[in-house]
Amino acid sequence: MGLAGEALVASRWLDGFAADLLRLKRLQQQLNQTLDGLRDFFPVTSINERTSGQLIELRIELPVANGLWRNAWWIWNCLTGDS
Repeated sequence: MGLAGEALVASRWLDGFAADLLRLKRLQQQLNQTLDGLRDFFPVTSINERTSGQLIELRIELPVANGLWRNAWWIWNCLTGDS
């Protein structure tokens, strides 16, 4: 495959990757909103210990996932020159 063909394949891959990143961003935002709604809906005192522990775990893990998303977006911007 020539250089032009390789560039076309790379371009298609990047377009798909960008679409996947945008979908991931939307899903992450929906997850954040859902978790916020759960926090508001269930006062900590009204749920059992297991559920409370799972909500606490989500509160810890969600910022980690958000950080991973920001890193992926930063890498994308570096690769494409987008901002």
